[in-house]
Amino acid sequence: MMICVSRSSYVPLYRQIMELLKNQISAGEFKGGDCLPSEEELAKRLSVSRMTVRQALLRLEHEGWVRREQGRGTFVGNPKISRNLARLTSFREDMIARGIEPGCKVLGVECVQAPPTVRERLKLERTAQCIKLSRLRFGDGIPMALQTNYLPFDRFRDILTHNLPLDSVYALLETYFGVKLYRGDQTIEARLPTPEERRYLGISKDMPVLSMERVTYQSDDTPIDLAWATYRSDRFKWQTTVLGRPSSP
Repeated sequence: MMICVSRSSYVPLYRQIMELLKNQISAGEFKGGDCLPSEEELAKRLSVSRMTVRQALLRLEHEGWVRREQGRGTFVGNPKISRNLARLTSFREDMIARGIEPGCKVLGVECVQAPPTVRERLKLERTAQCIKLSRLRFGDGIPMALQTNYLPFDRFRDILTHNLPLDSVYALLETYFGVKLYRGDQTIEARLPTPEERRYLGISKDMPVLSMERVTYQSDDTPIDLAWATYRSDRFKWQTTVLGRPSSP
């Protein structure tokens, strides 16, 4: 690996290292899953401090180019999975469409008193109960997202009493309960992960996550599902089509 940095450049050393590694990854010299040289080795080759190398690798991790695994090293990240904001699809559907094997681990399913935010989003009465379903989602065996769904208990109580498949809430609503899904309102924001999210997703405390809230409505515009999901920012990105500008009056 022949790389060098310029101390006379106005570009900070860590930025130069970032660009050098990005170029090598883009050129295919390092492929997804490959292990990069250690911090110590890179620092020796480039005649810079390990702190400078570490700063470059941390920035690359934030941008999704690499992932750092404690005790193992730094690995080239895999291409991000693109999810379309304009389509109402499930995690499972998106994985299958991209040739990725979906996986699901149910962390909990129970009847709970609907919290205030849930009551507001689903337009429920003050004393309403909900089904709370928590799941860890996988793609090709890698933890990808944490999801929590809230559904009105009175309508979907069979989820607790029947052995129903829980890997896709949308498929369950459509095939078992006969719900015709109509639309979804969702918001997405970036933030740092909680300790629980770090533990389940296997990420560092410095890696941002993409936090999504989605309310799904049936055909009569009744809200039936509130989902909160946390996605790894090194594995996901969202895309949408932007319409043309309106004509001037």
